[in-house]
Amino acid sequence: DSEYPQDRIEHVLSDSESKFIIFDDVVDRGDLDLSSCSDKLLDINELLNEENTSNPSVDVSPENLAYLIYTSGSTGLPKGVMIEHRNFANYVYPHPRNTFCHELVSNAENENYKMLSLVTVAFDTFLEEMLLPILNGVPVVFADDIQIKNPLELIPLIEKTNANIFDGTPSRLLQYLEIDGLKECIAKFKLFVVGGEAFPKHLYDTLSKVSDGKIINSYGPTETTVACNDKLINQPNVVSVGKPVLNAYEEIMDIDSNPLPPYVLGELYVAGHGVSR
Repeated sequence: DSEYPQDRIEHVLSDSESKFIIFDDVVDRGDLDLSSCSDKLLDINELLNEENTSNPSVDVSPENLAYLIYTSGSTGLPKGVMIEHRNFANYVYPHPRNTFCHELVSNAENENYKMLSLVTVAFDTFLEEMLLPILNGVPVVFADDIQIKNPLELIPLIEKTNANIFDGTPSRLLQYLEIDGLKECIAKFKLFVVGGEAFPKHLYDTLSKVSDGKIINSYGPTETTVACNDKLINQPNVVSVGKPVLNAYEEIMDIDSNPLPPYVLGELYVAGHGVSR
């Protein structure tokens, strides 16, 4: 994300040992300085001038690296998380335990689902917004930078495209529900997937007063491939992160990694096909 702080960008480029940086020279990069990486820069516009349009035949195995994405760095330096193809394939499979994905696929035709994409490509929720729908045949509507920064600009986009799935933090959704005009658009949405923060009880109360859309609470660190738990929320007094997603296994442990009995506070341990390298 070209708007990230320079020191974060430099850390990611150095830590990842990236061989190339694909960029768009047409886009204003603001204060971003890539002069130290001039030998690595590849202009996307020059790459697109290539006449060979055939699909490359690449041998990909489940254990191959699919992507490397960096955490927020809230506990120190941002950490590079290595997600393999098998990790992500497990996440986007429309099994009933993958609540969000299963809902998308099982009701896509009835609800005419369309995902509204609002986050930066450098945040793993973007993969949830982009690849999870596309790999299951659901269209994606991309908001541009202006629309993301000025929520009022989202109104004509939503009205034009009939986007009807919100995916984001509870605080962003609550903000949208306070803006006249946008609130009326959001109220027509058929599915709300929220995560990244604790689910506040007043979100359910506020949303259910204006919308009949389904609400899914999603939880998981980047290291478990976007999310490891999700739950359909249909009662305000029963808000939780739900059960583990497909092929995820969880235990609450004490400081010495001993399993704890029900209702005892501890650390959440996650295992299974979603856990990164």
